[in-house]
Amino acid sequence: MVRVQIGAADSGAVYPQKDVGWFLDRGLRDVLDPHVPRPEEGKRFHRQRFYPRAAFIVGRVAASLFDLDGISLSRGGKQVLKGVSAQLPEGASAVVGPSGCGKSTLLRLLNRLADPDAGSISYRSRALSSYEVLGLRREVCLVPQLPGLLEGTVAGNVSFAARLAGREPDTDRLLDLAGLDSSFADRDAARLSVGEQQRVMLARTLALEPSVLLLDEPTSALDEAARDSVEATLLDLRARLGLSFVLVTHDLAQASRMADSFLSLDNGCVVDER
Repeated sequence: MVRVQIGAADSGAVYPQKDVGWFLDRGLRDVLDPHVPRPEEGKRFHRQRFYPRAAFIVGRVAASLFDLDGISLSRGGKQVLKGVSAQLPEGASAVVGPSGCGKSTLLRLLNRLADPDAGSISYRSRALSSYEVLGLRREVCLVPQLPGLLEGTVAGNVSFAARLAGREPDTDRLLDLAGLDSSFADRDAARLSVGEQQRVMLARTLALEPSVLLLDEPTSALDEAARDSVEATLLDLRARLGLSFVLVTHDLAQASRMADSFLSLDNGCVVDER
């Protein structure tokens, strides 16, 4: 196997339209290496074609995380997903498309918060339906679009999740992984900003020790500065813990910063897969 890594940043910052277009023009032959270290929080992304962190793997396709075969689902008499067949590889994948195209519905299928009407899903080469549901949801965890914290302290929220998995949490470590310092542990979760609450949600999820995060537009309610900070935290988590992500977003520029592969939906159908 031969790897050619794109090296130090050149003179330009990322230009989302150009870079997304460049990426989409490439095929699956250009698979990004998920193990290359990520930029540190606060540092600007620069480009040498696409990602400064990217490496191309020649002669090998990334292992499959999820395989979807002919997935269809209706709600309220409307068909939301229409024969979706696709592969989401290990690493970071983005499911992109306009509002109402079925992105979030597809995400919920990946840890059986819903089941399809037709078709099948495999997770790491095993039928998703064969997994025990609660165990699956602890391994493949959804981080929702809007925070949904319990009443009480930040530490109480983190401990609640850990107890569900029969664990004693290292709250300080989990908060650090989520980009919060230990002083947040005793704070009232209801009095935090939306960005801080989203990070507590992330810490609570990490208490379950997942291997996959399902991210449903995790920065849509945040301002630009908070969005950039959360993105940096997620990339850092991927590098430190080796997690895989499936990110739902309508923002192609965010997808280009966060993901190695794209699945594009429109009106419940796959229109592109890279």
